[in-house]
Amino acid sequence: MENPCKIVLYGDSLTVRYAPIFEAMFKAKMPNIELHLIYAGVSGETSRDALRRLPDLVAEKPNVAVICFGMNDYGKPDLHKGTIDDFRANLVTMVNAFQNVG
Repeated sequence: MENPCKIVLYGDSLTVRYAPIFEAMFKAKMPNIELHLIYAGVSGETSRDALRRLPDLVAEKPNVAVICFGMNDYGKPDLHKGTIDDFRANLVTMVNAFQNVG
């Protein structure tokens, strides 16, 4: 892991809720690494909604991206939510975008 290390926590309300726990865990496991965490969780957001924010987060050029979506994609029946294939494609798009950062 590079030092300093930039980590994006990208997701829905679970990310909002657990981001401080992630940060504490990272700091406990890597005490000698200067961490810069970017909290990018949005309550109620689906993976499709999150694609709008993807370019700005990729532009941060993080070393690590933690992606946490899914509950809002399937949690409640709603016409704006896509299929499992849409969800998979959205996650693939996110992973590929962050992998292309280098």
